[in-house]
Amino acid sequence: MDHQKELKNFLSRKRKQLKREKLGLSVLDKRHQSNCPKRHEIASLLHISPEWYERIEQGRANISDDLYIRIVNLFQFTEEEQTYLSYLIGKMPSMSSQAFSFMTAEELDALYLLVQKIPYPAALNDYCWNILHWNDGFVQVFGDIGSLLPEENRNSLSFLFHDSFRERIVNWDVTAKQMLALFRADYIRRSIQPEMKEKFESIINDLYNKNEEFAKWMEELPFCLKSNIEITVKDGSMGCMSYKQASFILHDNQNIYLTVYMPILNSKQGKTQIG
Repeated sequence: MDHQKELKNFLSRKRKQLKREKLGLSVLDKRHQSNCPKRHEIASLLHISPEWYERIEQGRANISDDLYIRIVNLFQFTEEEQTYLSYLIGKMPSMSSQAFSFMTAEELDALYLLVQKIPYPAALNDYCWNILHWNDGFVQVFGDIGSLLPEENRNSLSFLFHDSFRERIVNWDVTAKQMLALFRADYIRRSIQPEMKEKFESIINDLYNKNEEFAKWMEELPFCLKSNIEITVKDGSMGCMSYKQASFILHDNQNIYLTVYMPILNSKQGKTQIG
């Protein structure tokens, strides 16, 4: 997956969702398989040449601020889609890859202690989705990642596709697709810098070789910039329990984030307290 291919797919997908009549274009007759606007029509509405728009879709043209605004307005992008487009065309700075450059051992220990004190499942991740630390609640609900994965491969995606995690989750494929959509957006946002891109692609290539579902979904899924995931976990003693995933980026180091899985009240009868 690269920025040029993703930009082409993103703009093409959004163009096919546009309605000709809403853009003031004549509606095609039923003999046409698609009623979406053509590339040259989009170019005309943007007041640029068809060749220039084709270069934009291919990721081979610089986009001025004025043209960026015209694209956003014409395609009726949501705020989330605007942000994603900005990352794809390099208009927003990527985040530094120095995850621990301003953190002392004492500060890291304090973070680990904080994670342990959280009464719900929680984990600390770095910018490449590596799981740095987790608490007892996480082990109780999702499994012991320390025994399931080697230290050099304790990544959220590797854990997501591990058989042990898969067996615990109700509608695992839905959860996996939601997580991959988040990962795709994170990859685009952070991999502008070569060292970040290399680390992300190492994770991607490893899973491509191991898992057919991952390879298929990574090509097909849309992006997602906001974590709004609910995970339902099988509980052998009391049926199932659902959790809302909430992620928090550290103020002093935006390459480390805390993820807490909050029990959803009324999703299971009985206690919701972990531990």
